[in-house]
Amino acid sequence: MNSDQLGVFCRRWLEKADSYNTSELSGAFDSFWSTFVAYNALYHEVTRQLIASGRVRPQDNGDNRSATVHVPAFLGHGDMARTIKHDPESLKNLEKFTQLIMNGTFYIHSDKSGRPNHKMDLKCLQHIEEGSDKEFCEDLMVLIYQTRCNMFHGGKEFHPIQAHLLNPMTKVLRVVITQLLDAL
Repeated sequence: MNSDQLGVFCRRWLEKADSYNTSELSGAFDSFWSTFVAYNALYHEVTRQLIASGRVRPQDNGDNRSATVHVPAFLGHGDMARTIKHDPESLKNLEKFTQLIMNGTFYIHSDKSGRPNHKMDLKCLQHIEEGSDKEFCEDLMVLIYQTRCNMFHGGKEFHPIQAHLLNPMTKVLRVVITQLLDAL
């Protein structure tokens, strides 16, 4: 897909995401999911470009790494972190969903038996709160990507409280998508 087609594709999915009523649970799920479709296309293109430039080995192009490691490297960890941390709205949304994880309202990671893995969640939160720009960016994207995995694989409960996590998370993801669209 060329960059014009990619832009059209992503903007169409973002328009779809904007069309949902996110005060309803189904709208929060659908908005997050539609936003993630755009992100998915973008991180695959980022990985393709990083491989073409020799910055990433072809065997390191797994979906998880593309979404959580390659995007921050492509944008530049410092630039990505500054964009989120210096925008009051982004920072407010980040704080909303990280606080929900910190206080135990939600868990994102689980062990093989499905029990919450609070240690993994707390590690991500610690890196977001006080880590390097690299840790901040990568662990932020880990939380978003893992939430997507939980939804896709059926581990995200369909309960109204989920909107409290998904809505601010979607807004932060949109900031990253905007950066990617500008950079590509």
